[in-house]
Amino acid sequence: MTLGPAAQSDNLVAPVCDMRMVNAMPQKGEHLISIRRNGNDFKGQCRKKPACKARFMVDLLVTYLHMTEPPRGAPILTPDLGTSITREMPCAEAYLPLYRAVGDHVKWDHRLRMSRDELTQFLNAASTHVYVLRRNNEAVGLCEFEGVGRPDIELVHFGVVPAIQGRGLGRYLLDRALRAVWSYGPRRIWLHTDTNDHRNALATYMRAGFEMYRRQVETFPD
Repeated sequence: MTLGPAAQSDNLVAPVCDMRMVNAMPQKGEHLISIRRNGNDFKGQCRKKPACKARFMVDLLVTYLHMTEPPRGAPILTPDLGTSITREMPCAEAYLPLYRAVGDHVKWDHRLRMSRDELTQFLNAASTHVYVLRRNNEAVGLCEFEGVGRPDIELVHFGVVPAIQGRGLGRYLLDRALRAVWSYGPRRIWLHTDTNDHRNALATYMRAGFEMYRRQVETFPD
């Protein structure tokens, strides 16, 4: 965390509203930790714990992509005959274990920070579509959309559990889910990915038909 120009005391204590973690050069797994106090950046280490609980933030490089027409060509065939993809309406108790299994290693936490009532309301909404990949009837991947029925649909979460990555199942899930959502006639489907995501995420989305339209550094809770 940064102590810097002219930290007059070795025992700096910064209030919550002035303390944040930043990553000046976003790299996966690397963080530049800093404390900002009264508009100044300080480099070094705090020798005292803050008197109040600090809320740390991290800066990530975020890439925005969208697709403005349905996938071209024939649908991708399943690379594993033991798999199926269906739109499901899971309860929170069924959804969260899959969410964690797919997203823990890439630091998914958005749904974990929702209250149970908020999550239930989200999952039950007509505009929420969750497509689940099952292998031998076990849930091993999900593709989650928000805003279905509106002109702009967001692809919020997509992935498969680490044990089956590299077999083409993620690409198969994404293609089938996108084709299903395009049947609702949106203007576009959009998403964002960041430096915490899988190293192949950007290439996977672009191969599926997405195009990059913005890239910027944004701040998130760490």
